[in-house]
Amino acid sequence: MRRQFEALSWSEWTWQRPFSEEDVRSLLGQLVGLSRRKAIVFETRIKQNKVRYLLGTEEADKIHVQNLIKSHRKIQFSKAPKREAVSVARTIEIKQSHYALQIQSMENMIRSVLALSKAIQTDEEIVVQLILGQGLPPKPEPKQLPNLSARWYQVITNNIPELSENSKKLMRQKLRQATFKCEIRVGVSSRSILRSKEFFASLTSSFRMLETTAQIDLKSIPMHKIQTAQAPWSYPYSLAISDLASFLLLPIGEEKMSGVPAIHPKLKTPPLGYNIGRNTARSLAQTIESQPRPIQITSQSAKKHCMWLGSTGCGKTTAMSHLILSDIRSKNHSVVVIDAKGQLTHEILERTPPEHDQDIVVISPTSKRLVGINPFELTKHGIEPEVIADYLLELFKGLYPDHFGIYSLDILSHSFLTLARTPNATLAMLPSLLTNKHFRQKILKNLKDPIGLESFWNWFELLSEAQRHQMLNPILNKFRQFLLRPQLRAMLGQAQPKISLAEIFKSRKIVLVPLNKAIIGSESAKLIGSLVTSMLWMLILRQSAVEPSKRQSVFVYIDETPSFLGDP
Repeated sequence: MRRQFEALSWSEWTWQRPFSEEDVRSLLGQLVGLSRRKAIVFETRIKQNKVRYLLGTEEADKIHVQNLIKSHRKIQFSKAPKREAVSVARTIEIKQSHYALQIQSMENMIRSVLALSKAIQTDEEIVVQLILGQGLPPKPEPKQLPNLSARWYQVITNNIPELSENSKKLMRQKLRQATFKCEIRVGVSSRSILRSKEFFASLTSSFRMLETTAQIDLKSIPMHKIQTAQAPWSYPYSLAISDLASFLLLPIGEEKMSGVPAIHPKLKTPPLGYNIGRNTARSLAQTIESQPRPIQITSQSAKKHCMWLGSTGCGKTTAMSHLILSDIRSKNHSVVVIDAKGQLTHEILERTPPEHDQDIVVISPTSKRLVGINPFELTKHGIEPEVIADYLLELFKGLYPDHFGIYSLDILSHSFLTLARTPNATLAMLPSLLTNKHFRQKILKNLKDPIGLESFWNWFELLSEAQRHQMLNPILNKFRQFLLRPQLRAMLGQAQPKISLAEIFKSRKIVLVPLNKAIIGSESAKLIGSLVTSMLWMLILRQSAVEPSKRQSVFVYIDETPSFLGDP
């Protein structure tokens, strides 16, 4: 195998956790069969609270090695950061390397080394460099294992001690595996000699967790050897792939380790074919490369819907805010934000450029200038009354699935349709329509539907007071909760709201709907959020009647979606 590099190329590689010890061994096993290559260099660079994994190869070998590694698991390669020089260097000596190491302690050893990222200072760095030379297949096991640790005088006098059962086991363990000729180097960059010695002592203690009959120690070498990563003329030992897997220091298992991303939230590599550009428009996050690039969802892709799933505190709202602000700055779209906590609304208001102030509309019962919500006014924008009534009925069935029986739903359905066909009607009129006979007659005198609505209301008038009370109590109990709140009553009672949601499909608007349950109440938050989403959906479906070239793009963001739409 060729030794000297002509053009050493470095890449940073990132494994998608979780992965197992067996996965790492399997990867090294694949590299054994890669012939006609120069040495492969693996580096682990430990800085303060950050661990990076670098791969160094001959430029001509780079594509072949990376393709082989990527075919093994979901592994992302990116441009490597600048490699800083170390101030002190050591090489790992493994005496009696014909014995296998204690791989049962592999995870504990890795955890111990990576924990140094917590103790390291900003201007310090630890480097563990593994240079792989020629790969060798497993060797046949001899009938009688030789004692390779015998002293010279024992050999001359033919007084070679017999191997213990444990020694035989360790030798067989290594013989049965593929091996690499290799050298392992360790470097430290620190202004303090004392600190460097402490780091080397910690590393030695960690590496010695792997000791069996084989012994591990450190020996001084020139520091430039780590910076150049030049392969030695003669490799000091060969190690089995199970032993080498330990020195890669990859975070195996599912437990949290210092300096590397935790399992949750799970880091995902981009899908094949995804082109990450330098444009920051509609960017929600960034790659985990040394030189991060924005991860984007294009406007066209966003129209196919996007759902954010993750545990509390993993950054869903933060990523969403990046997209919202990007859409606001683009000046090409209307934006609607339904915010279950109110924090997102405050952030958007603070970070929205002043030139967009005229476009902002806040729909909230706590606002000083209340903006009303009236689903019945959508009839002016081409939505059929029957469609509005159906959506409202489904909305209240979803809000109170256990409270409305057959008669209650029948009454609600006809009441909603009656109000939808009445000019300037509002949801606040519903209790009066059901309980005030004079008001009801005033509304019904303009209806021209003898088979449908008129026959229902004729039946309703024939009911006794006791029957009406029994049927209406479940409905009125819920509606009175909303109408008892003056501000919510003022929102639902506006026949002609200051702004119609239909306007966002005709001109650019930024509509913010903060719904903090602790401020406006849980029931009120659900009602407002569900009303706004239902009205938006009716208007969105109505856009099918508009020519595609004339449609206004509207991006709707709903934080804590199950609060308003139920479980997805």
